Amino acid sequence: MARKLHLDSYNYRNGENNNNGNPLSFQKLSWRQDKDESFSDWTIIVKTEDGAETEYSVHKVVLGTGLKQSEYFAKMFRTPHIKEATTRTSVITLDDAAAKAFPIMLDYIYSDRDALEASSEIATALRYLSNYFGVRALFERVNNFIRDDLIIDNLPVYVEAATLYNDDAMISTLIDYIVEDFAIIETDVLTK
Repeated sequence: MARKLHLDSYNYRNGENNNNGNPLSFQKLSWRQDKDESFSDWTIIVKTEDGAETEYSVHKVVLGTGLKQSEYFAKMFRTPHIKEATTRTSVITLDDAAAKAFPIMLDYIYSDRDALEASSEIATALRYLSNYFGVRALFERVNNFIRDDLIIDNLPVYVEAATLYNDDAMISTLIDYIVEDFAIIETDVLTK
C-alpha cells in the first residue's frame, strides 16, 4: 500500500514533520529572536550617555533593503573597508529617549505592516532616529503620528523633545501651531 504525501508546509516528506526540531523555523524573521537560531549577521550596540549598553542582533538583509530600509545601514553594509565590516558590529551612542525608541524603530523596520507603536513621549525621538538612520518610511509615518497626536496638552512634550534634538523644522511647526492655537483662543474669548 502506497503512503499518501501531505502537501502542506508543515508536513512533508511522507508525512514527517521536518522543522528539524526548531520552533522558529516557521516564524517571521525578527531581531527579537535568538541570534543563532535566526542567523543574525550583524550586531548593533546602543550605548547611552550614562554608560548603559543594549545589544541588538539584526539582519543585514532587513536593515539594508526594502521599503523600510535604513539608508545609514545600507551604505555601511555596502562599504567593505570599514572597521564595522570586520567585526560585524556597530556601536552607537544615543540619549536615553532615543535609546528607548531604538527597538521601536527596529520593530517598524522588521514589520510588514505600516503600524507604529508610538506615544507623544517617544515620537520625537523616533523622528530623530528615522532621520539619522535614513528610514524614510518611518520618518513619514512618525510625522503623520505627530500631526494627528499634537494637542495643546502634549505640546510641552513635543517642544522639549524638539529642542533636545535641535529639530528646527519641528520647532518651527510647533511655533506655527502655537500661533494658530492662540489665534483661535483669542477669537473664542472675544466672541463670548
